[in-house]
Amino acid sequence: MPDGSPSSLALLTVEQMSAADQAAVEAGVGGETLMENAGAAIARAIVERWSARPVAVLCGPGNNGGDGFVIARHLVSDGWPVVLASLGGVEPLKGDAATMAGRWEGAVATLDEAALDGAALVVDALFGAGLARPLDGAARAVVEAVAAHDLRLIAVVQARDISAPPDPAALAEFAAALAGRYAGQIDAYQIWDEPNLDSGWGGAPDPAAYARLLQASAEAIRAADPGAYILLAGLALTYEVAGTLDF
Repeated sequence: MPDGSPSSLALLTVEQMSAADQAAVEAGVGGETLMENAGAAIARAIVERWSARPVAVLCGPGNNGGDGFVIARHLVSDGWPVVLASLGGVEPLKGDAATMAGRWEGAVATLDEAALDGAALVVDALFGAGLARPLDGAARAVVEAVAAHDLRLIAVVQARDISAPPDPAALAEFAAALAGRYAGQIDAYQIWDEPNLDSGWGGAPDPAAYARLLQASAEAIRAADPGAYILLAGLALTYEVAGTLDF
């Protein structure tokens, strides 16, 4: 595990993460190994943070769901009671995700609200950052039930329907909606708009304007979720003005 120092951690965009995965595969690290390592690391982080308790692992139909099967297997190995629910079952799974599903020795429940019964913790491994549409159907119903029951949620990769909008002017409104929906369930928010620099800022935002964007978003989150920890992830261009932010 990284030691948490700034030099050991990096926050990657979707495109950067895809490139990193591809580079690892080209260097001889198989996709199966990447998935096993990712799921094991998430399970380890959960075990280090919480004591054993009933957990529902929600798995989607792709590689994100494969990560969920790995997480569930490792949690069971550590003595956690796990209910695993899969969207569509295991039959449609392919490649590495199917391999990981095959290593899961427990039952596979239908993805519905009943899968949350008795859960004190929920792992959302439904969809990855590549999802280009809003959640719908059973997946949406279960995610909304998690919020309605105020369950602690660990998202493996957050879905696109709650990703930041490309228009910078809409970021504070988005932040307010996100915090209002998940208030009390999210421990920390990191605010940044770097993935949208080209589309929303023309590649070169004004430092002061970018700082005001971060501050407005932080204030929106603070109003909806007063107890949350907020980290402003400014660009190098904004470091000189970041110290003036007050939220």
